[in-house]
Amino acid sequence: MIDTHTPPPCPPCPLWLDVSVVRRSALQRHAMAAVDMPGHRSRIPAMSRIGRTQISTRDIPGLEQVGHDFHAKTLPLPEHAHRGTEVCYLAGGEVVWLLGGRRMRLVGGMISVMQPGVAHRGEMDAIAPSDLYWAVLRPRELRPALEADALRTLTSGEPYTAAAPEGIGGLFERLLAECGAGLPARRTAAAALAALLAVECARSGPERRDKPSGRKESLPSAVEAAADRLVADLEDPPRIRDLAREMGLGPTRFHAVFKEHMGLTPADYLRRARLARAREALVRTREDITALAIRLGFPSSQYFATAFRRYTGLTPSEYRRRQR
Repeated sequence: MIDTHTPPPCPPCPLWLDVSVVRRSALQRHAMAAVDMPGHRSRIPAMSRIGRTQISTRDIPGLEQVGHDFHAKTLPLPEHAHRGTEVCYLAGGEVVWLLGGRRMRLVGGMISVMQPGVAHRGEMDAIAPSDLYWAVLRPRELRPALEADALRTLTSGEPYTAAAPEGIGGLFERLLAECGAGLPARRTAAAALAALLAVECARSGPERRDKPSGRKESLPSAVEAAADRLVADLEDPPRIRDLAREMGLGPTRFHAVFKEHMGLTPADYLRRARLARAREALVRTREDITALAIRLGFPSSQYFATAFRRYTGLTPSEYRRRQR
């Protein structure tokens, strides 16, 4: 069953919540890129998704559900847990999962894995604007069967984040397309893709890596330094062209390199840093909201309030009241 518009009355998980409208053309290009193979065009149709897609897959061995959120506003995500293993791939943007007192941050190009029964929620009970793929797997029921070490990683290990395996976005797209299409051998193809998704995520587990999860440790020092400089003075940050020149790059190339390694564009990285600082100030001080907006480099209090609500789901005043 596939539904891209209205959530069912009894959702299997709280990810079925409000949705936002996004550009159809961008989703079509992304989907077609995933299902076109070299030398020929796949028979699986590209999926035109608006906001949210969730497909319940009880008839696919080892796969409970698979979905995609591509949204420009926050989505509610209260605390929840799954009976299966939740795997997420963040294609763009930034999200933060809270697991009790633990904070797991993902930026574009990372995955997260939550083992069965792990209670987690979005920061401030929400998902920030992002491009997020997710699936809930039952690893012991996957066919072909997983090896013992992969099963341990996905069912009894600690939740983790990692750099996304190459091609995982296309794998999610192909899985969504197979589950949503009425083609012959649909169950067989979807089951094989779900098993491959599980293998790729297990291979990225902590015991399979030589260094801790996350992207920060592997960033080229020049990009890391540029990111630090960009947010060092939020009231008067350096110009992008100046940062690019210091790295010996043009602005376009700098933008591409920055996004590749940080998971966010320079402008989005700066905006999120400003909003994070604003959240701290709203809780810890009584500073006037208009003054705070101007101090942090927003052109007006109205612009600040719009951006703040887009990324948190609350106005600055509402956020201040709730946190006190």
